[in-house]
Amino acid sequence: MRTMEANAAAAASIAAALPGVDAAVATLIEKNGPQAVQTAATTLSGVLSRIHANPTVPKYRKLNKMNEKVAEKVLGPQGSTALLCSVGFKTQGTLLLMADDAIDDAKLSYTLACLETLVESKTAFDGAKAAAEREARQAQLKAEQSALKRQRQNLIAAKAGDDAARKDPNWKAKIFEKNGPDMARPQNLD
Repeated sequence: MRTMEANAAAAASIAAALPGVDAAVATLIEKNGPQAVQTAATTLSGVLSRIHANPTVPKYRKLNKMNEKVAEKVLGPQGSTALLCSVGFKTQGTLLLMADDAIDDAKLSYTLACLETLVESKTAFDGAKAAAEREARQAQLKAEQSALKRQRQNLIAAKAGDDAARKDPNWKAKIFEKNGPDMARPQNLD
């Protein structure tokens, strides 16, 4: 009975952590360039796989935020700190630490699986984003072409009306008459 309760608690803990992992992975994909995503996937996978393989070794569960390489490669990309926090890291001064009781194999396995597909997900995201931008630009160009076509049709219709009016023997130009009133002055308009 105690094992069932422990398993239920573990399942609830994983379910609660997964949205955090998913949100952090989405942030990594959306907010960073391809090179930053590649670096983040490699370094975060390395950190978490060492913890997963050696959960009792404290040095693998400690990251110094003041270390240049850690700051650049691990914590630099947006979403990486949130990912680490969602698997159990906590901030203590200049360190990110994972406590002994915070290690959860299921969370780590899920996060490692997400990191394995991170680069492919970034490529797919960038492709979809480029396709959406291309479609939006095509729709804009199509609307501009349609507006130009309507304008051209209106001008052709106006010319046809003017041509028909000029065939009338009583037709006389109303806007401009040679030696007529100065059209530049508004008071001379009819």
